[in-house]
Amino acid sequence: MRTRLDDPSDMRILVATTTGFHLRHLAGCLIGMGINTTFLTYLPDFKIRQFGIPKSNSKSLFWRLQPWSSAALFRYSRSIVQSSTEKMLELTDNEIAKAMPPCDVFIGLSAMAVKCALRARNEYGAKIIIDRGARHVLSQNDLISHQSNSALTKYYIDRELASYKTADYIALPSGHAVQSFLDVGYPPTKLFKNAYGVDFNLFHPQATPRPPLNLVFVGAWSYQKGADILSTALDRIPDCRLTHVGTRVNVPYPTSDRFRAVGYIPPHQLSRILGDHHVLVLPSRQDGFGMVIQEALACGLRVVASNMTGAPDVLESISRKDVVEIIKPGCVDSLVAGIKSVEAGALSESSPRLLLTDQDKESLGWSAYAQRYVQFMSKIMQTSADVKA
Repeated sequence: MRTRLDDPSDMRILVATTTGFHLRHLAGCLIGMGINTTFLTYLPDFKIRQFGIPKSNSKSLFWRLQPWSSAALFRYSRSIVQSSTEKMLELTDNEIAKAMPPCDVFIGLSAMAVKCALRARNEYGAKIIIDRGARHVLSQNDLISHQSNSALTKYYIDRELASYKTADYIALPSGHAVQSFLDVGYPPTKLFKNAYGVDFNLFHPQATPRPPLNLVFVGAWSYQKGADILSTALDRIPDCRLTHVGTRVNVPYPTSDRFRAVGYIPPHQLSRILGDHHVLVLPSRQDGFGMVIQEALACGLRVVASNMTGAPDVLESISRKDVVEIIKPGCVDSLVAGIKSVEAGALSESSPRLLLTDQDKESLGWSAYAQRYVQFMSKIMQTSADVKA
């Protein structure tokens, strides 16, 4: 009988997701620590292997879920990708529920994990951690539904709420995301804050570019990410240039000749693009964390980001407090002031730009992210054992 499970080496961990970039890192790190971990997803095998997850510890549902898995992953029209991605939530949930092995802790992506989470609890007695990468879905929708084409669909909202109901605990990446759950009555003991990590093998210090000030924005060019605010700010700072890395969603591009869009850049190539710029700008109205914040710092860029991202959490954990400027979301004046406040330091930083200490790197890496997960799981399993005793 499995009665003593506070030691991580005794646990059976199941990580279940659709794509879940951060959960892939988590599974790979847990396996690297020697913890019995299984990873289930609709991603194809070659993508799973990229995160150091061996075939013996994973199962791909990619071929079983054709053609929807291909439509969700590959770059067709935005409407096809969005509808397919939503459909994959329920389809993946159903298939994982069928394929899942016994587990003691189940970590499932929010909106996806409903049926499979219930099976993990009811059949295996597992503790359920629902991993949510943003604010509470109702709060998120309130913040971004100013434009009709920005609002979340009822289907997605209902899936999110259903997954919350299955949870013993909800894992969240930032303080503002945690607060959104507290605001609707979730007890603090049910919430686990764990900031995402950065791969320092991919993102490393770069030389300081020459003037003028080069700004970079990474992410969907959307209302949620504050792209409209950024367009206006560009008009008010004539001595800078702005690059957009990512897809265009629901905000018009600036017409200025100081703006360029380079489209989607794979993570392994992003470091080079970041290195050509002085400052990362992320004026999001709602962004669960924004992994690019830490990636930019690792490359030597100053960061100007709203308090509705993970920037306040990152600022708390790093030594230099002058390299991250926190601004108000949806406020052009605040964004312009933030950019101006970091401009001189960004232009004059010595090369290579070493903004993070070795101690900073230890706390910001993916290994530290996984270690915090392990400590949390040990704690909840110990609490469960004490209650049963």
